Amino acid sequence: MAWSEHTDAAPQPTGYLFAASVQGFWHYITQGSAIDCTANGVPADIAVMLRGCRK
Repeated sequence: MAWSEHTDAAPQPTGYLFAASVQGFWHYITQGSAIDCTANGVPADIAVMLRGCRK
């Protein structure tokens, strides 16, 4: 999970969910401020630790 910075043009930071590929590269999954991470493949025990994942 990565987050954008708060700016005047973008006052609400946005979270970006990434997943590692088998080759070890990060690939973009989705973005938002309240992402359903488990529906996007994140195990529930990991999702609860990530800022921005809906519980």
